[in-house]
Amino acid sequence: MIGPNLIKSQNDKRQYRHVTLSNQLTVVLIEDEETEKSSACLDVGVGSMSNPKDIPGLAHFLEHMLFLGTEKYPIENAYSQYLNAHGGSSNAYTAQEVYYYYYYYYYYYYYYLLYIYYLLYYLEYSLLF
Repeated sequence: MIGPNLIKSQNDKRQYRHVTLSNQLTVVLIEDEETEKSSACLDVGVGSMSNPKDIPGLAHFLEHMLFLGTEKYPIENAYSQYLNAHGGSSNAYTAQEVYYYYYYYYYYYYYYLLYIYYLLYYLEYSLLF
């Protein structure tokens, strides 16, 4: 169970925190002092079943568009190149009811990558609704 009443093993030494942001985005933060890498996973609650009837495949197309660049970071694949240069990686996939985007990296590059992730979420959500 993920939420304010998280149930975890007594052997799990990680710290968990559940928050809901002002835009209603639910976030679960997990702190593990023994790891050298950080990661994030974004679950957008729409997928291929949310495609408009006249545009089949839009959800999957948008998944791939997100790695082509943004106005602030216009270079194609700059996000992936940055991750790779700093010991990280990313991937995404589209299911029927959700999209998943995830990445991992050495923890000291956290703020730059979190900003990029926020842009991905905003772009994805605004294009589908």
